[in-house]
Amino acid sequence: GLQSVIAVTLPESLKVINDGAFYGCPKLIDIKGTAGLKKVGGFAFNDTPWYDTISDEFAVIGDGILIKYGGAGGNVTIPEGVKCIVSAFRGKTDVTGIEFGSSVLAEIGYGAFDGCTGLRAVTIPDSVKTVGIGAFANCTSLEEVTLGGGVTEIGQSAFLSCDAIAKVKYTGSESDWEKLSIGEGNERLTEAKREYGAK
Repeated sequence: GLQSVIAVTLPESLKVINDGAFYGCPKLIDIKGTAGLKKVGGFAFNDTPWYDTISDEFAVIGDGILIKYGGAGGNVTIPEGVKCIVSAFRGKTDVTGIEFGSSVLAEIGYGAFDGCTGLRAVTIPDSVKTVGIGAFANCTSLEEVTLGGGVTEIGQSAFLSCDAIAKVKYTGSESDWEKLSIGEGNERLTEAKREYGAK
């Protein structure tokens, strides 16, 4: 397998890295060629020496893909130009708020904010189309979700174990809500009190 891989150079033609592609490779210290990537799956590089040594506040690769947050926590503003967030904030219990400053953000991907127990509220902007699998799973303090009307899909278990959710504000209409594709494991989100046409 990949247990002995030390360095990887991705070909320019490669546009997609699947979920967990290099996850847990114990010797992987160097990855080159990430600039051409259009999509990176969840936990694609996590638990590798390369990933663990990234010290940037925001590690963005490829076409605006935020793969790691290394900041001090508190209220965090996602930088302009980020189009997708994958697994970047996993387990960041010191993050207490998220501002999605990027007007081009289209996807909050697999495990993006999994385990961010300091989050109490989140506002997902209208630019977002997809909230991925486990995106906000285990955010046990999350009480209020404002969901942009641009969202068309909420992945399986996106809000799993978010038992504190009491209110969902949705910027779209009730009929728009009925058209949403919502995966299993999101019962707390779907059973919470909803407000339509929220601004």
